[in-house]
Amino acid sequence: PLPARVQVEHQQPVAVACSGLPSWRPVKVVERAGPWRTSGQWWTNDAETWERDEWDVALETGVILRLARDRRTDAWEVEGEVD
Repeated sequence: PLPARVQVEHQQPVAVACSGLPSWRPVKVVERAGPWRTSGQWWTNDAETWERDEWDVALETGVILRLARDRRTDAWEVEGEVD
């Protein structure tokens, strides 16, 4: 995964900037699906526990990405690109 900066409006991603894109300039999101809330290790209630919201977003450049937001830290990352 690559760290990303995601602009959010009304709790939805509206622009994405990431080192894996042509520049660190924010690129507009034109379509989105999600969020899908995922979690793991919840039964341990320790540092191994994780909670995420995942989104599929289409950018104005035609690229489709899977984004993930860590619900504890509010950090975003690009999980992958759809080809």
